[in-house]
Amino acid sequence: MGFDRPLKHSKLMILDLGCGKAKREGAIGVDFVEMPGVDIVCDLNGKFPFPDNRVDGICASHIFERLDDFLFTMNEIWRICKPNVWVKISVPHSRQVQPRGETLAIEDRLQ
Repeated sequence: MGFDRPLKHSKLMILDLGCGKAKREGAIGVDFVEMPGVDIVCDLNGKFPFPDNRVDGICASHIFERLDDFLFTMNEIWRICKPNVWVKISVPHSRQVQPRGETLAIEDRLQ
């Protein structure tokens, strides 16, 4: 399954996390705030409103830099996804992001 092709007629449950107004065609748009293109409004820092092992794929473009605890969110993605799904996460290049005063050592936080 590729995320670059339209999903309009797909029966797969694909989430576009943090979609804003640019939701991928055929995906379910999930974001922090209500706006055109958003199907489900929820706090992406908390528990996702989906049952375990339900989701067939996830796109998350430029939301991880806005999360309070990206490891919690990764665990939620793990929880709601079926086995062997595609998860596409895009984040800004480090040279284009202004530091927010905290540098995280990822290796120290992964368990």
